[in-house]
Formats: sequence, structure tokens, C-alpha cells
Amino acid sequence: MDEYGSFVAYCEPAVRTTFQADINECVAWLYEAGENAPLCDYESRVTKFREIGEAIRRRYRYFEAMPDTKLAYEKCCARIEQRMTSL
Repeated sequence: MDEYGSFVAYCEPAVRTTFQADINECVAWLYEAGENAPLCDYESRVTKFREIGEAIRRRYRYFEAMPDTKLAYEKCCARIEQRMTSL
């Protein structure tokens, strides 16, 4: 999520700043109070991160797949056009 990460382009700057601050706080918590925290505390933190992180990951996957999808679409259109002209 930092400026050179894979997901930086798929997260709004305002969300990224808050999300990174939350991640840093959670990492600090893991090494302090989190070592002996109950499972429900971990689950609530994971749920919070998934809400934001999954949306970012979906956008990443969508835009990463776009060039291949566009190429497949263009090939399909070319095949259809070729069949239409051969009729």
C-alpha cells in the first residue's frame, strides 16, 4: 500500500492514508497487547481490514485482467467479422 506497492493505484489517497495508519497501529498492537488478546479481537480487526482491502484487491484484479480481456474480445470480434464476410 505504500507509494511503490502493487495496490497503490487502486486505492484513493484519503483511504490509503487512513488504511495504512490502521495497519501500522494493528502491527504495533500485535506485538504488544495482541500477543495475549482473545480470538474475537483478532477477528474484529481482520473483518475491518477485509472491508477495505478486498475492495482494493478486486479493483487491482479487474484492471490487471483488462488488457487480456480486451484482447480476447477483439479476437472474438475478428472471428465473427470473418465469418460474416464469408457468408
